[in-house]
Amino acid sequence: MFHKLISIYPLSNFRLLGFFPGQEARLYDMGKLIEEHPAFAPLRNDDLFRDVRIDAGGYGISWSDEIDLSSSEIYECGTALDVAAIEKAALLREIVAARQGAGLSQNAVEEASGIRQPVIARMETAATNPRLDTILRALAPLGKTLAVVDVNEEVIAL
Repeated sequence: MFHKLISIYPLSNFRLLGFFPGQEARLYDMGKLIEEHPAFAPLRNDDLFRDVRIDAGGYGISWSDEIDLSSSEIYECGTALDVAAIEKAALLREIVAARQGAGLSQNAVEEASGIRQPVIARMETAATNPRLDTILRALAPLGKTLAVVDVNEEVIAL
């Protein structure tokens, strides 16, 4: 079966993060290929490795005319990741750290944001799936907001 790539991101330690249809993500380690197959050895150059691109149609990736890899290899041999769950957990940890760093209790955040303390507690323990406006209202009294950033190891805690 062929697996079409939607996007690909180079990470540290010769790893690739690929996104496929249906919110499927795979983490693929190129290290073994680079070490064992001379054709992939030029990818030791970090600038070249980071220049990865998806081929027309999405069924492969390439770095040059001589170095390429099928999207099925990434899908079948990569490690499945639930990126949304990883990012949600990281976000909630950051919210707790921001509240504690500001020296505020959940009750103080309730007073400042209008979000009831039990809702804040459930959000901080991931016992609920908070709405975006709830997250933004909880962050405001902490002097924080959300931002759209590039995918990297720190963002998805790999």
